[in-house]
Amino acid sequence: MIAGAGGMTGLDAVKAGHEEEEECLFFVAMSRAKRYLTLYAAATQADGKRRSPSPYIEVLGSALAAVDEPALFRPSRPDPAEDQVAVERAEPLVVTAEQLSLYAKCPRRFFYTHILRSAGGRRSTAFVEMHDVVYDIVGWLRAGPERWHLPLTEVEQRYNEVWAEKGPTENGYAEDFRRAGLELVQALIRSRQGAPHAPVSDIELTAGAVRVVVRPDEVRQSGKSVVLRRVRTGRKASDEEDDIIYGLYQIAARQWHGDGAGVEAIHLTDDAVTPIELRPRKLANREAKMQELTSAIAAGHFPRRPSDRVCPRCPHYVTCGPVPDGRLVIPSEQK
Repeated sequence: MIAGAGGMTGLDAVKAGHEEEEECLFFVAMSRAKRYLTLYAAATQADGKRRSPSPYIEVLGSALAAVDEPALFRPSRPDPAEDQVAVERAEPLVVTAEQLSLYAKCPRRFFYTHILRSAGGRRSTAFVEMHDVVYDIVGWLRAGPERWHLPLTEVEQRYNEVWAEKGPTENGYAEDFRRAGLELVQALIRSRQGAPHAPVSDIELTAGAVRVVVRPDEVRQSGKSVVLRRVRTGRKASDEEDDIIYGLYQIAARQWHGDGAGVEAIHLTDDAVTPIELRPRKLANREAKMQELTSAIAAGHFPRRPSDRVCPRCPHYVTCGPVPDGRLVIPSEQK
C-alpha cells in the first residue's frame, strides 16, 4: 500500500496506487482457480515485435510451466443473421460523433448502449471516479463558455464542490486522487490561456437517415477562424488520429467555418495540445466511412466483434449474444 505521497505529485501517487491495484486484481483472479490455472499471453505483437510478459508472471517462478503452443479455445464465428435487428423508429435517429466512434469499434455495444439504452455494469474504481469528476468540470465549462475566463480559484472551488458530491471521498487515498484530478483541471485551464472563446453549438452533418451531431468541448477563436477542441483526461494514444471522431470534427469545423477552421485534441495527463490536420484524401475516406456506418445503423446491422482482450471489460459482456426475433419498435420521445 502507499504509505503517503512521499514528495510525489498527485499523478505519480495515483499511478503507483493504480499499479498496486492491478497487481491485487491479478492475484485475486488467480485465487479463483479450483484445480488448474492456465494463463494465456501473446508472445509477439501485431507488428511481429516481441511482447514482454506481465511483470507479475515472474513472481510465480518455477510454479508456472510455460507451453509454447498451447491449445486455444476458438469460439465459432457469429451467424450474421443473428446480428440483424429490424428497428422501427417514430423519429429520426440522432447520434453524436462519440457514439458513431463507438459503433465503428463495436456495433453491438453501440446497440446495447444507445439503441436499447442499457447501461450494463461498470467497474467503478477511485481512479475512474476521479476522471469522472474532471469530465464533470469539462461539461460545466462547456455549458457556459464564459466560464473559461473565470479565475483558476473559482474553477478549483467548483471542482472541490463536485468532488465532495461525486468523488471517491471514502477511499483511503482520497486526497491523493483529489490532488491528481485537480492537476488535470489546472492543465485544462492552461491549455486554453491566451485565446478568446467562441460560442459552442452542435454541428449537424448530413448522413442519410441518421443525423450525426458534433459537440465540441470548447470552441476558441483563432484569428478570423475558429478551432474545435476535444478534451480527454488521459494520455494520447499512438493511433489516436485514426479514430473516425477526428475526421468528423474536421468535417464539422470546415462545414461550420470554412477551410480555415481547425481541430485540436487536448490530453490532460500529457498536459498537451495536439493540432489535428487530416490530408484531403484521408478526410474524404472519413466522410465515406461516416456514410457507411450510418447506413449500417439505419439498416439495423449490429454485429458482434469478439475479442478476448476487449470483451471481458465490456459492461454488456454477460448479456451479449443473438438478438431475439421480431421487430424493435422505438416510440416517440415527445410527450
